[in-house]
Amino acid sequence: MTTRCTCAFRDRIALKSSALLAPTAPFLPRLTTVLLTATLSLAASQALAGGQGGAGTQAGGEGGGWINQGNGANTDPNDGRATVSDLSANTVREFTTIIHGGVGGTAPTGGGGGGGAAAYFGGTNATVTVRSNLLGGSGWIGYSPAEGGGGGGDGLIVKDGTVKVAATGQVIGGDATYSMGGSGGGGGTGLYLGTGVVQNDGLIVGGVGGYNDGPAPSGIALGGDGGAGVITRNGRVVNLGRIEGGAGGTSMTPASNAGNGGEGVIITEGSNSHQPPGAGNRLPDLDNQGHIRGGNAVNNLNYPDLYLAGSAGTGVLAENNVYILNRGTIAGGIDGNGEQGPAIALLGNGNRLELTNSSQTIGSVSSFGHNTLALNSPDGKPATATITGNLFLSPTSTYEVRATPSDADRLTVNGKAKLGGTVSVLAGSGTYAASTRYTILSAQSLSGSFASATSNLAFLTPTVANEGNDVVLTLALRQAPK
Repeated sequence: MTTRCTCAFRDRIALKSSALLAPTAPFLPRLTTVLLTATLSLAASQALAGGQGGAGTQAGGEGGGWINQGNGANTDPNDGRATVSDLSANTVREFTTIIHGGVGGTAPTGGGGGGGAAAYFGGTNATVTVRSNLLGGSGWIGYSPAEGGGGGGDGLIVKDGTVKVAATGQVIGGDATYSMGGSGGGGGTGLYLGTGVVQNDGLIVGGVGGYNDGPAPSGIALGGDGGAGVITRNGRVVNLGRIEGGAGGTSMTPASNAGNGGEGVIITEGSNSHQPPGAGNRLPDLDNQGHIRGGNAVNNLNYPDLYLAGSAGTGVLAENNVYILNRGTIAGGIDGNGEQGPAIALLGNGNRLELTNSSQTIGSVSSFGHNTLALNSPDGKPATATITGNLFLSPTSTYEVRATPSDADRLTVNGKAKLGGTVSVLAGSGTYAASTRYTILSAQSLSGSFASATSNLAFLTPTVANEGNDVVLTLALRQAPK
């Protein structure tokens, strides 16, 4: 694998997908959506092996991740090791002192060695509390100028269990190293959780991608990608602190892209086979009350060019059945051209995104499959929310709107909105007029439209229409048969 295994995915959704949202742009074809989903799975799999080793005549070693029990690859026997390694079940561990993962070592041949994880827990039902700093090990430079840099190790790896990062705690992926002629390595993931729950009151950050010091004998040498802040394959994340993707590394070789910023949070499989609207006992797979941000990217320092800039990390990526409740801030990183990156991407099917009126969503929001966008309020009444960026809803998406006789949910898009799919009206009880109009979405510009509307109350007939840059819902009383 190369350090840029996710670039196709990021290039497609970085908005920069302003082209996608232009009025003349077509919807994404099915094949593209399949590829996006596949590349997200590949992105998540990076945590299995820590930060990617940089490419070159000899590749750099991967950082310590799940698959290698926290130990970096391509290293001397005593280098790049996980500092804490526990494979037992029902482990209870509290960290109150700083733990560093092993630094990747130089190999007699081949690229730089990968750094080790700070801590690895491979058993079931672990309970881990972090009150200090867990720092993934850094990768090492390549053995010769043509060889890749080593990847950073993950900060903390937990197969199954409960992780609590206290307000004083920090979990940080290892930084990748540079290469004098090969590609830079990838930064390590801050925290990888297989199954279980993470509650973060502190700071979780992905490692910084390594840079290429150029020139590359092969002609191409890429900057390394930043590591993700948190990756979970089937776990739950409650965030009251900060989670950030790592920054991408630069390249100084002609025609070579700088590295991409890491994602803030990646969830590949959620538990959103939830009950019908209004039913209780639904817990979000991601409950964000703090701040989540994708990593920043940079440009090629010696050859600044639009096509050589790295793409910004996305704030949150969700693949399938992920329920996201944003009560805080979710933002994309800043790309190598200084543009805002995407905030949230729903790639697969069965995902649900709810925004509260206290939330901030900075960057684009995109739904590529059978997913639902809704607003949320503690009292269950209609609410308002804002997206500071563009909105894309595929033809299979649903925009869920709560309505009363006098009010309805309203989403403001401070950008372009490309619409498709269905409006699902959840009407509350009360006495409705013969015909009631509501503005349910406003944008700086609209393209596309909702194809249909449904109502949960049989006596109300819903219709939706674009009026300028607003979407207007009309609820009309059905006429009783004579």
